[in-house]
Amino acid sequence: MTTARAHMVVRRKAKDGTPGAAGAKVRFCTYTTGRAFLSGAAGEEFYDVAFHVTYQQFFRCIKSYPASETHSPTQSGNNAYWEWQQGLEMLFVNMLCANEAFLNNLTVRHMYTTDGKVQIIEGGLLKAYNAYLQDVKIFGTSRCPFVRYDGSWSWDESSAAQLHDNLLMAGGGSWVLAAGGFPWDVGQNGRRVWITTHRYNGTLSEGAVEIDAPSGKYFFEDGKKKSSLKLASREAVELLGIGEDNTFYGWLVTNRLNIETNKMYGRKQLVLANGSVRFSGTDTNPGCSSTVKTFDGSSMSVSVVTSVTGRYQVNIPVTWGLSASDYMVMLTPYGRPYGTTSDYILKATLVNQYSGYFQVELADDNTNNWGGGFNFQVINLNDWT
Repeated sequence: MTTARAHMVVRRKAKDGTPGAAGAKVRFCTYTTGRAFLSGAAGEEFYDVAFHVTYQQFFRCIKSYPASETHSPTQSGNNAYWEWQQGLEMLFVNMLCANEAFLNNLTVRHMYTTDGKVQIIEGGLLKAYNAYLQDVKIFGTSRCPFVRYDGSWSWDESSAAQLHDNLLMAGGGSWVLAAGGFPWDVGQNGRRVWITTHRYNGTLSEGAVEIDAPSGKYFFEDGKKKSSLKLASREAVELLGIGEDNTFYGWLVTNRLNIETNKMYGRKQLVLANGSVRFSGTDTNPGCSSTVKTFDGSSMSVSVVTSVTGRYQVNIPVTWGLSASDYMVMLTPYGRPYGTTSDYILKATLVNQYSGYFQVELADDNTNNWGGGFNFQVINLNDWT
């Protein structure tokens, strides 16, 4: 058995015994006259290992010389400029087959596995299939193109839904995709998938699609678990596979978007605060209680304005940085005037709006009243531009 070591980078040891700077790197080439060769001496980036076409042997340059000089290797052995490479220090072959190999430093131009599923190409191209990677950082872009998915599946897990994360489906009206046509195995845990019913073969989709879940598996959406997922025509849905250990629970719907629809459906609206205010006390000694929830946990105090019958003041957190024109208040009245059980119904009116607070008045006719209460929402108008 022959053992070979190929050192692609030489590190020179310092005189005091500490690790020295990295030395010259090997540079493979074909021997020819009229070019300079390097031996890896101090300050030189490379040392040359040249293949001699006539001798069919490799020689290492041991003394540098410029292109203006000619110092040919000799077939019989070494000379002052070239050293024939043999033995255990360096090995040069067209093909090397070995059961096991331990390599300290390896420099290659191309690398392939026998099945072709891993390929490393000079220039930085890496192709790998079914790879397990840990703690990966990507600098630049990554993408997974959309592919057409007709709902079919195969035992060898080669269907589009198994191999691709972005799927195009044709709208079918009453088309229901059986549970077996979509992946439900534990390998889907943590996977993200986008499904669209936008265009299929270039044609705008018409009609809905429904995907069934198998027994014991579900689609999770809006706090509910569902036995099927329905996509309207020209809709995009994002799914996240959830599970643990060897159990897959199903797909969590994390997003729904409309694409190129015939009618407009608007978009989601963000709310700064939701609150309810209720009258307490008497018409001669008014007061109120309130329950307010804000998006960031900020406190919003509510009080009665005793100088004006039926008036309440709600204070806006200063940290929100709102001017009077930045926000909108939505009001819903509650209850009846104080001391009455009649059919008189209160109405709520926004009477003042400032950067730090807004004021609401309650009335059952042309005069204000204490009693009842109101619900409100505060919405930032700048969410839409």
